[in-house]
Amino acid sequence: MKWQHLEQQVRDIASLIWNATPAAEVVNGVKCDCILKLAPDYWVAIEISKEISLVKLRTDLAKFASIRPYLTSQGIYAKCLFVTEGEPPPSVVVTGKGASVEVLSAKALSERFFNYSNYTFVRQERAFGSAVD
Repeated sequence: MKWQHLEQQVRDIASLIWNATPAAEVVNGVKCDCILKLAPDYWVAIEISKEISLVKLRTDLAKFASIRPYLTSQGIYAKCLFVTEGEPPPSVVVTGKGASVEVLSAKALSERFFNYSNYTFVRQERAFGSAVD
């Protein structure tokens, strides 16, 4: 998948989860792939990466070290997420946790909106009638 498609996919999912319009934005001189302004003082910042090299992942993750303190100084709380195309390496998850940045795959983010595999499993295991019945 091209990186532009991955970014658009993550923005689309994020807009469904948080019911807000996502946009790439420059914050404190740093380009952030996706900002959702949930309220004047509460934003969600998402950095998206297709790369799998630890150096690139850690460089992208480090963007939040400039973004979050700046937003805090402006009275804005920022929930920060770092989304990778595939499963992120465990070391990047640990690094993110230490910086209060949630690190997850695009699939894990989409499952926050709708977890199709869990739904189909439950549906097959139990009797499920229609709204008319």
